[in-house]
Amino acid sequence: MYPTNTRRPLSSSSTNLHNAHTISTRLRSMTHSSRPKTSYRPSYQVENRDREIERLGRFLDSDRSADVLALESKLKSNEKLIDHQNVQIDYLHEKNRQLERRLQELIDLKRDLSSKQFEEKLKNIDLLRDLKDIDRLARKVQADKEYTVDAADRDLNEAKERKSLLQELEISKAQSSERDNEIVRLQDLIERIQTDKARLSKRLSKLVLNEKDLLQELQKSRRITKPATPGGSTKKLSLPARLDTHLKNVEDERDLYKNEIDTLQKLLNERFYHRHTSHSPTSRARSTSPQLLTR
Repeated sequence: MYPTNTRRPLSSSSTNLHNAHTISTRLRSMTHSSRPKTSYRPSYQVENRDREIERLGRFLDSDRSADVLALESKLKSNEKLIDHQNVQIDYLHEKNRQLERRLQELIDLKRDLSSKQFEEKLKNIDLLRDLKDIDRLARKVQADKEYTVDAADRDLNEAKERKSLLQELEISKAQSSERDNEIVRLQDLIERIQTDKARLSKRLSKLVLNEKDLLQELQKSRRITKPATPGGSTKKLSLPARLDTHLKNVEDERDLYKNEIDTLQKLLNERFYHRHTSHSPTSRARSTSPQLLTR
């Protein structure tokens, strides 16, 4: 196991301690330099380190003392503890980095969610504004539609009224033309009636004069006529009888003409009365009154 000459001079022990310290420093530096950046170090590095430690241990077994062995054993246990703690530290560092990454991801996610929430809020505001604009536009379109429908109804009613008025105007024109023709015909009839009336008036005046002459002649003949014999009375009374007969015929003819004139005047009055109540003011102005016709 260990060499028998365990006791050495003080200088040799100091040298061994110095060598052990140097070896420990090298081992520590090798341990720190060979420690990986990740949380789990590879197994081949651990094996190489253990081999190097065993080799150096065998190299020092020949001339080291019990203190050195105790110090080396303590150093090994400390190094193992340090290695274990380093492994835990690396694991904790890695876990901390994972947690930091997770925290950063959560922060980024929160920021993204906040940004998305803000964007969604802006979109909702824009949508509400658009909905209000659409609603206002819809109300405006509805109002324009109602106004257009009302205007179309008014135009349609006005067109119907214009059409009705045009039809009434055409009918009035036709009736006016017919009435104008009737007026012309009536005027011709009136002229003929007035001519006949004048002619009949002249004849009637002539008959009246004849009647007066006959009456005067009759009275004169009655005054100068004397009573006669019965045999000659028939011949002498024939002249008054003829005068009476002629006078009676004249009176009958006069009455007939007067009746005809009255009938024509009545007919004209009725026609002008109907025209006066049915015609327009223009037609009534153009027509001749019955009073003017009877003059």
